[in-house]
Amino acid sequence: MGLFLNIWQTILLVSLLILMAWLLDKLFCQKAGYRWRKILWAVLAVWMLLPFPMRLPSAMELTLPLPKGISMAMPKADVEENAAEDERQALLASQTVPDGETAAGRKDAAEGEKGTGTKAADAAAEPAKTAAQVEGTAAGMTPEDFMHKGARDREFAAPLQEQSGADMLRTVWIPMFYVIWAAGALAALGLRAWQYGRMRKKYMTEAIPCQNEDVRFLLEKLCEEQKIRKKIALYYHESFLTPMLFGYFRPVILLPFFPYKKEELEAVLRHEATHYRSKDLWYKLLLVAVCDIYWFWLPLRLMKGMAFQDVEYVCDQKATRNMNLEKKGIYSSIILKTMSGRSNRKLALTTQFGGNKRMAKKRMENIFRMPRRGLGAAILCVLLLALTTGTACVSVKMEDGEGGQQPVEETAGVDMENAQTADGGPAIAAAAQDAEQVAKTLTVQEALLDGADWEELRDQLAERNPGVVFEAEEYNFDGGQRLMDVDQFLEQGTIMSYTWSSGIVTLGREGRLADLSEALEERGWTQYLSAADRELLMDEDGSVYGIPYSGYALGLMCNKRLFEEAGLVDESGRVLTPKTWEELAQYAVQIKERTGQAGLCLLAGDNAAAWHFSNIAWNFGLEEFCTANADGGYTAHLNDPAAVAAMEFVKDLKWKYDVLTPDPESEDYNTGYAHLTQQTAAMYIAGNDSVGMLVGENFEPDDLVLTAIPAGPQGDQHSLSASGAIVLSANADEEEIEAALDLVELLLKGPELSEEKKAQIDRRIAEEAAQNIPTIPQFAVWSNEELQSYEEEALTALGNMDIPAAKEFFDAVKTPGNLKGEGAFTSDLYGEILKVMHQVLNDPEADVEALMNEANENYQKLIGAD
Repeated sequence: MGLFLNIWQTILLVSLLILMAWLLDKLFCQKAGYRWRKILWAVLAVWMLLPFPMRLPSAMELTLPLPKGISMAMPKADVEENAAEDERQALLASQTVPDGETAAGRKDAAEGEKGTGTKAADAAAEPAKTAAQVEGTAAGMTPEDFMHKGARDREFAAPLQEQSGADMLRTVWIPMFYVIWAAGALAALGLRAWQYGRMRKKYMTEAIPCQNEDVRFLLEKLCEEQKIRKKIALYYHESFLTPMLFGYFRPVILLPFFPYKKEELEAVLRHEATHYRSKDLWYKLLLVAVCDIYWFWLPLRLMKGMAFQDVEYVCDQKATRNMNLEKKGIYSSIILKTMSGRSNRKLALTTQFGGNKRMAKKRMENIFRMPRRGLGAAILCVLLLALTTGTACVSVKMEDGEGGQQPVEETAGVDMENAQTADGGPAIAAAAQDAEQVAKTLTVQEALLDGADWEELRDQLAERNPGVVFEAEEYNFDGGQRLMDVDQFLEQGTIMSYTWSSGIVTLGREGRLADLSEALEERGWTQYLSAADRELLMDEDGSVYGIPYSGYALGLMCNKRLFEEAGLVDESGRVLTPKTWEELAQYAVQIKERTGQAGLCLLAGDNAAAWHFSNIAWNFGLEEFCTANADGGYTAHLNDPAAVAAMEFVKDLKWKYDVLTPDPESEDYNTGYAHLTQQTAAMYIAGNDSVGMLVGENFEPDDLVLTAIPAGPQGDQHSLSASGAIVLSANADEEEIEAALDLVELLLKGPELSEEKKAQIDRRIAEEAAQNIPTIPQFAVWSNEELQSYEEEALTALGNMDIPAAKEFFDAVKTPGNLKGEGAFTSDLYGEILKVMHQVLNDPEADVEALMNEANENYQKLIGAD
């Protein structure tokens, strides 16, 4: 039990220091910096891995009282030792009695004393020295025989004695705790190792080595500057939106396909090289390992979260230490650019340049602020002194119900059978009642918080839901397809997570997600579900398996300035946006002839090219790229006449109209925004949620006109759309579902227009306007006209754009049937589309129909194999 107590003493002391560090950060973070805290987390993590805490011989005893009315039984070992001593005394008394007394005489004297009312023997609880023992010895038993007989009697009687509470604690519960602890730790560490292996295989398989000599030379120069001898490989990855350092023994910097300027690229590479120089990957691994080993203790998760932030803060300060204000501004702008796009999810075993809005703000403040010299070191010394003093000088013991002190390590246990509670009821019954009232745990995906103050939210949730404990984790559940298995999602307890809406109903019908329909109906939220949400989140029986959370649709972004220069405006000066694809081609020709700039930026650099082509193909009349058959198989339609006609149109944009950017195969998700903001392309197909990318020196918010995707030859008009919803694992009960809806309400993601929601809308619009981001309405995830009307009023009062500039887009996406989602097997489909696009954009004589037939055959084989 001593080891058990030492472990918990260390856990509680470390938790107290975590709380102290958190409070001190609130008081001194602006003056002390973050390096002291980063060192503290490392010390605490190593301390948690030590098997035994240090303790001085003269340690102070800290007594913990047991519940009133519970007595401390004498240790079993002490009982046996006392019994053996009594037997020896009895034996000696029978062999040698001073002054001629006999054993029988001593017995008579003892009985005489008892008869006179003396109760000393009973009070001392002496083992009885019966006449049978004495007579046995006198009858010829040697002292050795007598001792062996006593031992045999005790051995025979021991199994018949009921174990005390502490015996059960020592022999059953503590070993069981160790077994559960070890199993959980091994499972967590094993899962972490598997995730890392899978991550490395995926990243390095899909990554493309950097062939740019200038970029590689820049990295080598920075490594030499920081005295890094090990070679760091440099790769590009198409799915990344932020730079990342990955790998322990063979480090790799993974870059997104983003058109960095030289100064920006230097800032990015310096940041990642600084991470490597500081051994931050190993630092994060240490924190992750400690949290996985002590998986049952939640305060360590708080430590890990703060430590991961401190890694970035300290790295920023080191990387910008010798920079002037101009370079620090460039460095900060990269943080903003990374944050403004769709961030990669958090990965514990990597370092990433980006972060959420709240963290980005703190990082920029940290870059331009110099910490007060010595203050952080002083705080660190005080906390480390508290750690060593608390561990070395305090010994925890327990105090029994009568006020007497007994060391826990030496105490046999508690008589639970006869112990009574304060109200007279059995202690066992009270314990059982307490067990029934143990709070449930609802684990929330951190990404749902969207930068909100989790501590404040948790306090508010605790008031509303006293029976539920809320945790925040950094993992993500993505419909069981990408980041977390459905089964794994279910096995990890009650989880509240974000995922794409497509496929939610299927998972719900399979019993893998919680049915939220009753809870939503009771709150009156069901009436606000849009037609699209009802189709994606509700089955035919009315069961709802997701809570609408976010959404976007693709539209046509137009550069107002280039349209005006080309004369594409009406009599009132309003931009004439194209209503059909043929009209788009004609407008693009006119723009190129009059301005010299490309009419359209069409993606063909990666699989995102299929986002553009899907919109064209659907509007040329294609229903779906593949359909499910009655036998469970799938049929590909990539060579459908409508799809072939759409690809012919793509070919014409290059060779007939000549309106595309010079090298479409180099265009990816990010470059389209760059062309719009730099006035080098007039049109780009993009989502309404990405207007934050439209920030540049030569671009004003009013330069944007967001309109609907043009219609096809037969009038078909569709927009690629995706929406996300909150789901709960199937084991969520009514209380946990209500707690989840409370969190949605507190995050102001519900459908009702409250005063807090109004303030949030006002704040968002004002912040975007201050950052020179075009202010447009958000994609309506709930169908509430009152909420949408208030948003329009706020945009008129606080925004920086003309409201009609995006009206055509939002009117179109509200039209029934306009929105279309990605179908099945999109990865395979997009790969085939990209190959065809490359061929038709490079060969003016390319046979589009033959290429589409070949692509369809390949696609059919792929979906048939699945």
